[in-house]
Amino acid sequence: MNNKKLTILEIGTTDTKGGAALVSWELKSMLEKLGHEVYMAVGFKRSADPKIFDLFDAPLNRLISKIIHKNFYQRLSHHIAYHRSNDISIPFAKKISHLKILKDTDVIHAHNLHSNFFNLRELPRLSNQKPFVWTLHDMWAFTGHNAYTFDCEHWQSGGCACDLPDSIPPHKRNNTQYLWDKKKKIFEKSKLHIVVPSQWLYNLVKKSILKHQPLTLIYNGIDTDTYYPKDKKSTREKLGLPLDKKIIMFSSKAGKKFIRKGWDYAEKIIEDHRLDDTILFLCIGGKESESIRKNIKYIPYISDPHLLAEYYSASDVLIFTSIAENCPLTVLEAMACGLPVLAFATGGIPELIVHKKTGYVAEYKNKNDLQAGFEYLITMPQDKSNSMTEECRKRVVRNFSLPNMTQQYLNLYQKILYA
Repeated sequence: MNNKKLTILEIGTTDTKGGAALVSWELKSMLEKLGHEVYMAVGFKRSADPKIFDLFDAPLNRLISKIIHKNFYQRLSHHIAYHRSNDISIPFAKKISHLKILKDTDVIHAHNLHSNFFNLRELPRLSNQKPFVWTLHDMWAFTGHNAYTFDCEHWQSGGCACDLPDSIPPHKRNNTQYLWDKKKKIFEKSKLHIVVPSQWLYNLVKKSILKHQPLTLIYNGIDTDTYYPKDKKSTREKLGLPLDKKIIMFSSKAGKKFIRKGWDYAEKIIEDHRLDDTILFLCIGGKESESIRKNIKYIPYISDPHLLAEYYSASDVLIFTSIAENCPLTVLEAMACGLPVLAFATGGIPELIVHKKTGYVAEYKNKNDLQAGFEYLITMPQDKSNSMTEECRKRVVRNFSLPNMTQQYLNLYQKILYA
């Protein structure tokens, strides 16, 4: 294997916010520790890192991007709304090909390319100029528009008349066939190396307009030195949490706004146990005004990963009720802290959680099975609970660690460059 230090340019929507951004940020950090030079080009820069370029560095361009993202074009012009509010042709973004660093770049590594910051028409030129790795964090690349298609199968042929929730970006007019056709033509001219973080997405890509591109499975990795089990008793005391209750953790940052997060399913469990004073529901990112139930404690959104790891360690179960996911970092973080996860069998989740060994994988959208899983996890004997905690940690360290993910990407880069 060639030991040459590489120069890598990552591309993504943002540098620090969201799961895909976190994966790219952590990958950048790990590669730099190994001596490689890593830059990022993003649509919306949040950090002060000088090696990260903002593709909307001009205030006017940023304003225009926000206008596009909010679909104001549809109010201005029916024609522009149909052809331009599409996440393919973004006329005001700085082109990647204009970045000076591109000349010395060995590999371009893209992550999320939606959210109106990247002109997809650049792909053929960029990917034929430099080795181009593209990690798909959802389905957007090969659908007409949507990041997740739920139960709809029309994405394989392009057009979809379904009223799918949580479109990224949101749009009012259905031009999915037009967009799918454009993507197909762009990909036919491109030389891509596709990476997916789940077997679920791997199988979908094999049936998609990207099926002729080389495809590799690399699971997401997390920092297991940050996310690790801490003593439950002392951690609860530090956080001011009760020692004599089952603590059930869940996130409501998205709340009811995003249907795919499955808030209604979590809410049903909470409602069914609203009078149970042996349980405390720990709501991360929720607002206290949302409920007056006595067995819910609301914690503001946690951005500090070390503090988040403490709450994972202090809890007994994580409820994760998303109905559409790929390889969610939240599940891996919780398991790394020894926290069993209750979730639906959707996307790549069954590849992360081993049923009844590191959590409970409920039948998709089955409220009764979800409830059965909840009861199973909170009534486990102590020896079973201890065993599950150990298995959670072992599984993540063995299969989903940050060093493991980084090495697999580095192997892929070198294979592409020197094969």
